[in-house]
Amino acid sequence: MIIMVVWHKANKIEQDFVKEVSLEDYKERLKEIKAEKSIPQYATNLVYLTSKETPGMVDNEIMYSIFDKQPKRADVYWFVNILVTDEPRTMEYTVENFGTNDIFKIQLRLGFRVHQQVSTYLRQVVIDLMKEGTIEKQPQKWSTNKFNQNIGDFCFVLVREELSIDSELSNMSLFMMSMKLAIKKVSVSPIKWFGLEYTDVKIEHVPLLLGNPKKTNLKRVPLK
Repeated sequence: MIIMVVWHKANKIEQDFVKEVSLEDYKERLKEIKAEKSIPQYATNLVYLTSKETPGMVDNEIMYSIFDKQPKRADVYWFVNILVTDEPRTMEYTVENFGTNDIFKIQLRLGFRVHQQVSTYLRQVVIDLMKEGTIEKQPQKWSTNKFNQNIGDFCFVLVREELSIDSELSNMSLFMMSMKLAIKKVSVSPIKWFGLEYTDVKIEHVPLLLGNPKKTNLKRVPLK
């Protein structure tokens, strides 16, 4: 019961402060970074898991990861949301492509008894989109597996939030957020939970800034 209360109140705090952003607003910037050859290619398929169920929307922290944390160039950007349904065996997905062939938001609608094997399901989505001509094939010259010869490599980036020391919240709100983040650290590994054990996974820590940022009071003094 305590965990449920903490989780609920912390989620409410996040909803009040954490921004969600529209992929439409970042579509051109993603195309620009894809075309920027001076940036080493991070992956053929770059995949982020997003908690935002609203069509076209993703977590602001994801854009921070792509553009600010380290510019990440990829051939195709995937943003995957998992919606657990009340039906036990649901296995469906929806696709948004924003009028492009390299930016996709996928919603996996999975029943509560279905294992969340995200890597396996996303590969099927990619094959389906290639068959219908929505995305181009991704030839792999050195692949030893015929099944993978037309599908490029995948890199999953899991964004892990760390409460910024610059957050200016009440003591109770800070306590609730700290408790939630502590619970997440000791819970089941997201890599195992989402079935990503055999894929290339990067975990990135990003600052979670809530409330008004604290003001700094550094004072410049003459050099002696």
